[in-house]
Amino acid sequence: MRSHLSLITVLIATAVFMPLMVFMTANSSVFAGNMVRVEGRNPDGEITDADERSAPLETGGDTVIVEGIDDPASASLCIPLSDDTDVNQIRFAEDPLNGRIDIDIPTGTKNFYYKNELTGTREGINGLVYDYKNDTARFILSTDKYYISSLHLAGDELYLMLRTPREVYGHVCIIDPAHGGEDTGSMAYGVSEKDAVLGVANAVTEYAGSMEDGGFYAVRSTDEEVTDAYREKLVKMLEPDIYLTLEMSADKDTRTTNGVSAAAKDPGAKGLADKLAGALSAASGQENLGAVLDSSIGGYGDAANIVLYLGYITNKKEALQVSDGAYDVQAGRVIYETLSGAETGKEEK
Repeated sequence: MRSHLSLITVLIATAVFMPLMVFMTANSSVFAGNMVRVEGRNPDGEITDADERSAPLETGGDTVIVEGIDDPASASLCIPLSDDTDVNQIRFAEDPLNGRIDIDIPTGTKNFYYKNELTGTREGINGLVYDYKNDTARFILSTDKYYISSLHLAGDELYLMLRTPREVYGHVCIIDPAHGGEDTGSMAYGVSEKDAVLGVANAVTEYAGSMEDGGFYAVRSTDEEVTDAYREKLVKMLEPDIYLTLEMSADKDTRTTNGVSAAAKDPGAKGLADKLAGALSAASGQENLGAVLDSSIGGYGDAANIVLYLGYITNKKEALQVSDGAYDVQAGRVIYETLSGAETGKEEK
């Protein structure tokens, strides 16, 4: 049985900009060197080539700017600031899953960024759009994957640091509670598979949060159906080490079959699948049915692809146990501890 991402995006921007961007004139110097597609209005406001752009990201809170930077040479982007820029009015917004960052910098110096170029490693940045309106310069950046970003202020320069979740937390794990929405999965004894697995998935990410570990992501955190295209997008942007799907088993012939089991798509992940089944069994008191290799289960990217079956929904005792909130908390902790302790999830058999 199979089946958007529980991501808290920082959406911080206040000024309203026209969604028209144009290629800059040849003598414009917004970005030093060969940058992929730098766009904006020319210094005199003359539109030479219009391009429809998406609306600004919505306001979500105050911008946090860190004073100082340990290694400015590693910054993806360095933006010089004009003398009239109030750093307290700088606005930053990001949508990391869709690879977009907006930076709004107030400046009454209209031509400032045509005379003062942006520098930096450009690591992770594959596009930059520039616009100037209402005494504010806007930089719209596109990124090639999901990044944890931060702004740093040193002297009269603003630095953008981009780090992958793996660089920050050492691992990336995607938890996929199967089914959702109209796809209920199996149902028995008033328990729906989609709800039972969702409760456990949310408990995993909540426990990870309590451990200040942002390396765990849930495919869905509410009752919604998710497409395979969306799953593939998550894998492309997050590049996970482990992709764990949560499901329940069912036995159409008998109501007595019970137990926890797991399946690994590749031999390298079977060891971790065994550990997951064993750890959950020990914590919950359910029978451990072990792990098997199953090349037919969904495979996403180069991650260790594992399905953990939480129990048999056709067994009344197990169905009611797995659907209980206390079970969610217990299972969430066990799954987190097992996955966070795995080197890459691709252990040898």
